[in-house]
Amino acid sequence: MGDDDGDNVITITLVDGGLGDDDLTESDVIVEQGGPENPPVVGRGVPAFPSLYIGIAAALGAGVLAYLISRRLRHQE
Repeated sequence: MGDDDGDNVITITLVDGGLGDDDLTESDVIVEQGGPENPPVVGRGVPAFPSLYIGIAAALGAGVLAYLISRRLRHQE
């Protein structure tokens, strides 16, 4: 990766099995996990938005909602 000539161009070279290839093997395929439509590779790469986080957020939201509803019902009695 580099830019040294003063123009507005950056050159990124991806090598199979090297930097930028998430599976880190020479397999004639460069794997790049990073878009929101791709599931994360377990133990490698940067997860975009794994479903685990969505489940945790949903569980926390449901807990807060249940607490608020029960609190409101107790105050009505």
